[in-house]
Amino acid sequence: MFRLDTFRLIGKTFKRFLSLTLIVMIGAGFMMGLLSTALIMRDSADDYSDEYNVEDLMIYSSYGFCTEDYEKLSNLDYIDTVFASKEIDCQAIGKSGNVTVSRVSEISRKNDNYYLVEGRMPEKADECICLTGTMRSYLKIGDTITLDYGDNDINDFLSVSEYTIVGIVKSPQYMSRLLGASNYKNEELEAVIYVPNVNFVSDYYTTMYITIDGAKELLLDGKEYEEYISNIKVDLKEFASKQESYFRDKLIDEAAEKIAEKEELLLESKQAGQEQLDKAKQELDEANIQIIVYEAELNALEGVVKSLQSTLASSYDFLEDSYIIVKDTEGYINNILDKLGFNTSNMASGTMEYIYQEYNSAISQYNSLKGQLNSAKAQYQSGLKEYEEALVKFNTEITSAEEELKLAKAKLNDLPKSEWMILDRDSQYATLMYKSNCEQMEKIGLYLPIMFFLVAALVCVTTMKRLVDEQRGQIGIYAALGYSNKQIIGKYVTYAFLASIIGGVIGIAIGGYIFPFALYTTWQTMVYFLPDMKVLYPIKYIIVSIGSFTVLMCAITAYVTNNVIKDMPSNLMRPVAPKKGKEIFLEKIPFIWNNLSFTSKITARNIFRYKSRFLMTVLGIAGCTGLLILGFGIK
Repeated sequence: MFRLDTFRLIGKTFKRFLSLTLIVMIGAGFMMGLLSTALIMRDSADDYSDEYNVEDLMIYSSYGFCTEDYEKLSNLDYIDTVFASKEIDCQAIGKSGNVTVSRVSEISRKNDNYYLVEGRMPEKADECICLTGTMRSYLKIGDTITLDYGDNDINDFLSVSEYTIVGIVKSPQYMSRLLGASNYKNEELEAVIYVPNVNFVSDYYTTMYITIDGAKELLLDGKEYEEYISNIKVDLKEFASKQESYFRDKLIDEAAEKIAEKEELLLESKQAGQEQLDKAKQELDEANIQIIVYEAELNALEGVVKSLQSTLASSYDFLEDSYIIVKDTEGYINNILDKLGFNTSNMASGTMEYIYQEYNSAISQYNSLKGQLNSAKAQYQSGLKEYEEALVKFNTEITSAEEELKLAKAKLNDLPKSEWMILDRDSQYATLMYKSNCEQMEKIGLYLPIMFFLVAALVCVTTMKRLVDEQRGQIGIYAALGYSNKQIIGKYVTYAFLASIIGGVIGIAIGGYIFPFALYTTWQTMVYFLPDMKVLYPIKYIIVSIGSFTVLMCAITAYVTNNVIKDMPSNLMRPVAPKKGKEIFLEKIPFIWNNLSFTSKITARNIFRYKSRFLMTVLGIAGCTGLLILGFGIK
């Protein structure tokens, strides 16, 4: 009978019961929705990352990585997959001249996969797909782009520099519409372009993307995952300390071999060049000796010609008389003329014709010998000039080559040590920002429901106090009939408990979906490329949401009822005498008080007559106003 009366009370005061149910429904739904939003965002992103095998760790090196590095990393027990990637950050220039700072990566990959949302996959070497939709990307299907690497030649990295975009993709590796900074002049990254793997011409890898064995079973943003990855990083750093210098040493050895080969080639070239110069010098010396011989013979012949000219100038008779003199010099002249190729067999005749004949022959030989001398001098001067130029060029080239080899050796010795940079997902811009947003949502879910909690507490106090005050007579009858205080308090606590449970269940069912969906969709539309929301109703949040409001309502109801039931049953069954009105401070100001209407005077007196109701009204309005302002602030 006593329990049935509780349900009768609910029927009689259904509007009041409904108001309690609604305030609990809104509060519990809001609390459940906000508390679970962060977890839903984390779980959705975690499943998204696991599905497309997003890396747990990234390794960078200033020297890059070789095949041996990749193989040794792959053989580590705690490594699941290793993707040795070749990437380059550069500019993508469209036909209209617009420039997009892009990261060019490989299409075929072991992890950090993507999915096609529009268009098709590339079928030719000059076709590509791109991740776009970012804040500042202009790329779209059908665009033809030319890749440019500034002062360097892009063909040093890629065999094809002009591409046609045939598809648009999305990737959990780049969840954010803001992709972060690029390696190209530290400018903001605006797009990611995927090209056929064979287009990369380099032999080394730029980045190692690693997934850790067992990491997929852990929540991406959970403490267990962070601790697990931190322990793996410690082991990986120990491995890196032994392996990180391998590729550098390999490059140094290869460079040293090339320098040694160039030194040997330089030595051979130097010897061959020196031999050619020595040969040319010898030829020049021989030519110079020949010139000296020509000059000596020419001087001797010139003396003969002058002697013959002198003889011809004398008279014929005198010439005949001088035969004896000529005869004396015959031996000397014959000697000279024989060397010059003259015929001296008729000289003994001493005739004038012979003298003219020999004179003309000497003149002819003299001119021929002079021409040969001039030609030999010209060739000598030309050869000497070529020799001097070749000598200067040879010395310059040899000196330059030797300096280059010395500089190369010095640079090789001054190369910095190789160091691997091991980064986790927190170092990636999109992941870090998403994690930060999840933490923000977690704080909002933790603190914002407190406002609803306080408003619900005020509504409960007001509602239950009025209900209990109206039930004073009924409470007095129960007390007079012998019901214990615990039973009487339990009746009204049950009233509040049912309102809390019904409101909490409905609120959690609705609010646990609506609020996360609204927030998740907002993030998805404005900031992130996210998959469909994963619907979750975490048990711990259900217990917290229903339990907190149920305990609050029941505790307030028990407190209010206990304050009333302390009175005697006979007093409870009598109507409560109205509180005595007191003069208020405003009445001492006649100018204001006398100009107020009767209703205003009653209202002013009741504010101070029922201070608790006034205070609860003010606090309730203040709390609701604070929630409105907070909502606009978050927007």
